[in-house]
Amino acid sequence: MSLTDYRNNLATFASEVIQSGGTPILVTPLTRRTFNTTTHRVIENLANETAITIDVADAQSLHYIDLNKASTQYVNAIGQTGADRYNWGENGTTGKDRTHLNPWGEVVFARLVSDLLVEKYKGEFKAWTLGNETLSQSIKDGKPA
Repeated sequence: MSLTDYRNNLATFASEVIQSGGTPILVTPLTRRTFNTTTHRVIENLANETAITIDVADAQSLHYIDLNKASTQYVNAIGQTGADRYNWGENGTTGKDRTHLNPWGEVVFARLVSDLLVEKYKGEFKAWTLGNETLSQSIKDGKPA
């Protein structure tokens, strides 16, 4: 999909949610958890999609959270070995699928999404969110969960 299509699809999605009586919440992409072997930092290959998501949200005054930034910071803190604990299955060419999550990775990054929503929009989400202080603290401390 082109970046133009990505932008248009996000705007259409948000409009359809509003027309249906809902409140759209745009979420920037989760990092792919692939590291540069020299710098040992996450390769930030979703910067365009992240910028577009935020731009669409800002242009339409929509709720959004920057999962890409938060997940990149967390994954950089835990390193490739820690991040690989969350990968889905085996991929014949790279050894691990660093785009999709295994069931535990889904829990960890869902916790991050929940924490970001409560932090940014506390009045709207705090009452509807079940906390997990142990997991949240591990993420904040940059420790593999």
